[in-house]
Amino acid sequence: LNLSYYTIGAEGGQAIGTALKKNKTLANLDVSDNDISDEGAAAFAATLGKSKSLIQLSLCRNRIGGRGAKALAAALEKNNTLQDLNIWDNRIDMDGIYALATALEGNRALIKFDFSGNSIGDEG
Repeated sequence: LNLSYYTIGAEGGQAIGTALKKNKTLANLDVSDNDISDEGAAAFAATLGKSKSLIQLSLCRNRIGGRGAKALAAALEKNNTLQDLNIWDNRIDMDGIYALATALEGNRALIKFDFSGNSIGDEG
């Protein structure tokens, strides 16, 4: 399902995240370029931790920062179906990337993870 470029904002991201809690069939979701920010990312994370069907999620260019990344990291620790996560070109800082990297240590499902274009600097 491609919902990119709809400018849904944080509130729309939260609504989609809530609706996904009932999802049992959707496998691919692209919500790139929607300015969902940390609040919307947290709503997706709440769903992602319990999802049994979603295998691809694209959250590119959504102004997601460290808080949103940490929420996604907590979800990845519980998720065993997501294979492809794209969060490139957001505002994720080193703390957010570190939380995601730590979560991935125990995640056996994720095959592709693109976090390029974030604010991780040379330390990352």
